[in-house]
Amino acid sequence: MKKLTFTLIAICTLLFSVNAQEVSIENVRPGKLKIQGFNLKNKTEVTIKGSAGVFNDDWQKMVFYGWIINSDTRKVAWHLFDAIKSNNRYREEGHFDFEETVPLGAGNYELIYAGVRDNGRNNNHWSVNDFNDFMDNLFSSRNREKYRESYTDELGIQVKASGITAVDAKELLSRKTKDAIVAINRTDDNVTVKERFALKAESELRIYAIGEGGKEEVYDYVWIYDARNHKRVWQMDYSNTNFAGGAKKNYVADKTITLPAGSYIISYSSDDSHSFREWNSLPPDDPQFWGVTIWPNSAKDKANVIPFEEDLMTKPMVALTKMGDDEYTSQGIKLNEKAEVRVLCMGEKSDEGFADTGWIVNANTREMVWEMKRSNTEYAGGAQKNRMANDLVSLDKGEYIVYYATDGSHSYSRWNASQPHEQELWGITILATDESVKYELFDEKSYKSDKILVQIVRVRDDERLRESFSVKKDTRLRIKVIGEGSDGDMHDYGWIENKDTGRVVWEMTYRNSEYAGGASKNRMYNDVVILPKGEYQVYYESDGSHSYRDWNDTPPRDQENYGISLLVE
Repeated sequence: MKKLTFTLIAICTLLFSVNAQEVSIENVRPGKLKIQGFNLKNKTEVTIKGSAGVFNDDWQKMVFYGWIINSDTRKVAWHLFDAIKSNNRYREEGHFDFEETVPLGAGNYELIYAGVRDNGRNNNHWSVNDFNDFMDNLFSSRNREKYRESYTDELGIQVKASGITAVDAKELLSRKTKDAIVAINRTDDNVTVKERFALKAESELRIYAIGEGGKEEVYDYVWIYDARNHKRVWQMDYSNTNFAGGAKKNYVADKTITLPAGSYIISYSSDDSHSFREWNSLPPDDPQFWGVTIWPNSAKDKANVIPFEEDLMTKPMVALTKMGDDEYTSQGIKLNEKAEVRVLCMGEKSDEGFADTGWIVNANTREMVWEMKRSNTEYAGGAQKNRMANDLVSLDKGEYIVYYATDGSHSYSRWNASQPHEQELWGITILATDESVKYELFDEKSYKSDKILVQIVRVRDDERLRESFSVKKDTRLRIKVIGEGSDGDMHDYGWIENKDTGRVVWEMTYRNSEYAGGASKNRMYNDVVILPKGEYQVYYESDGSHSYRDWNDTPPRDQENYGISLLVE
């Protein structure tokens, strides 16, 4: 009986070895990962073995490890980090062999093996404190060269099982996303990918998005906005995501949202590092879905998806966008009737206000009708200083000038910190909310307001300029002055004298002025005074630095009007 039992065991072992097949991954380069798909026809036990390690490379930990995810559920089915915690089979040379037998159900899987840096910000299974003795030996300087010599030959992973069949990982991705409305996957560095879709009725959609970010800033992420009014309807951020595995900065949104009938644009934006192309820290558990995928939640929802119509996109009335460093630009627009417009303005917040900003003035009165403020902006993605305004503004019939100005850094294509989402909108855009609005553009540089009584502007260094004027009756005048002041004193400023008495009847002071944008020393006065009938002289005086076209710090917002203007109300 014992002989028969032994014979049966031997036969079964032989049969398994004949039928058992394997899939494997090897030759993974630093910063990269490889994915091998496979299929199991039946529930079975699989043997997972290979060689992994942690090495000290350029003063950072380089980790080589593997895991398996279920292709249908996108959940982790096995992870080497779990196996590490369950035994003490380590080698001191920098790498160690592993072998595990685990049960897996029938279905499709993805075997993943990565060689990436663990910069200490990860929040996953791996904890160097769990095996200090091993780490002390592993991180010796002699291991760096050993790692560089041996990782292509000694490191890798294999999965062996009866009836296992290799499947292309991209094919598994295609199968999973074939019914998706939008599928932006395996996303690269420095991209903004946009897709469009429309719904004929209210629908439930499942959003599955993986990206990079933290509590204060997001770097690789998605947002959805209404194409007609550019209103944001959903954005991926820290509050609506969970940890995605790997580095702490990897986060995942797996949500069901409801959207009304309408046309939508979904956009995924990435920064210049840590993406499917190359990881600068531990990748997420589901790297193929780095990006965003949206599925209809039911057959009914799927039936609501209709083609996006290009003519639904609102064309801008004014678009001063893709603004670079040290730009100051403007555009005149005349409204033939009262209208509501949407103002989109993206810029850079500074400690004092905004370094890159937009505003709108009434061309005739020079009165500010809209400006970018902290209170009317929200986070625009990337660096925390990226801000965006999306305002509805009611404008009366008349002429207006739209302005946008930037400082010497952090602008379109020359970012000194993480770029915003929709970076091409860096600037100001004016959209009509009703396509029937009648308007025309004009050359604002040659525009002359009929309300201007006296104007001394574009003042340079070391100037003392004056103009005479008279009023035949008591007159309401708007005085607009832009100058320079600090520590309670004015250095570039204006004043008005009565020509007969020589007395100063009005003067710009530090106390009666306010911040004018740009450097903190830029000051502005913009208010109405009543001048009695009489003869007057208006003066403007500047010191030896910081003036029009010769700024020694960030210029004021309305730099073209640096000086003094008097307008009849």
